[in-house]
Amino acid sequence: MGRDDLSEKLRDFRDRYPIDDRASDFLEKVDREVLETVLAEFKPKREGEGNYSALVTNFVRSVQTRINRSQKGQPKHERRKRSSSSDHRQRRTRHRYDSSESSEDSFGRTRKPSIPDRRRGESSSQPRKAEAKAASEEE
Repeated sequence: MGRDDLSEKLRDFRDRYPIDDRASDFLEKVDREVLETVLAEFKPKREGEGNYSALVTNFVRSVQTRINRSQKGQPKHERRKRSSSSDHRQRRTRHRYDSSESSEDSFGRTRKPSIPDRRRGESSSQPRKAEAKAASEEE
């Protein structure tokens, strides 16, 4: 595709999908491969809008990312999958309980576990009840 042909397609694209100056500058500065892909593949859900700047800009970024990944040779199935919020909570909880078992923190200070080991069935109120009972028996 020649430079003049690409310029004409870009002009037609702007006529069909109005964008502001900032988005237009962004579109002009992208690599030729990205621009060709955007001009060929951009299809918004609705046409006839007054401004497509945000849609075009986001689409350009997604095409840049896709092309960069394909140039690195990273297969699609090896891309990092987003974890769900429940996976994140499980990891955070597991880390919190596992870290409470260690006797030193990252600065080398010793510390006592502050979270009861729920895996063994202890509840947080059992140690307090035992301490209160021992204190009342001493009096």
